[in-house]
Amino acid sequence: FTTERGIVKRVCLADMTHIRKTGLRALSLNEGDRLIDVRLTDDTQDMLLITAKGRGIRFHESEVRAMGRSAVGVKGIELEEDDRVIGGVRARPEGEVLTITENGFGKRTPVEDYSIHHRGGKGIKGMQTIEDDFIENLFMTTTHHYIMFFTNTGRVYRIKAYEIPESSRTARGTA
Repeated sequence: FTTERGIVKRVCLADMTHIRKTGLRALSLNEGDRLIDVRLTDDTQDMLLITAKGRGIRFHESEVRAMGRSAVGVKGIELEEDDRVIGGVRARPEGEVLTITENGFGKRTPVEDYSIHHRGGKGIKGMQTIEDDFIENLFMTTTHHYIMFFTNTGRVYRIKAYEIPESSRTARGTA
């Protein structure tokens, strides 16, 4: 589990069996926080968290021990006061990180450009952002994937991932 305020949590899948009609508590959230991502892992993956202001941290998932369902979790990334986590992905070595900003700038970066650190740090610069254009979403991709984008005006775009230019980790990207 990954939350907007940078908290990460691992739960054994066996703890999620026998779900009642009324549901099952899987995570306790701090006030002002919300769940943004859930990924299935196998204890061999690296996780990558990216913030809206372009910071990223990559750490091995074994740094987050399995917890009970009612636990809050642990700090995955240290955030600035006005920043938030926009996503968490499994950082596959052969993959690329596709980051998209609110105003449509995008870029692909090899996952290897994000060096491995310990969880709870401030992370490293992952994309150059400007004051009114923060990162909106991120994906793990390979060059043969197709990407669909929906705009606020209802337009739909479908492009191949390799059509989005590959850029350095700290680059702005292209529109």
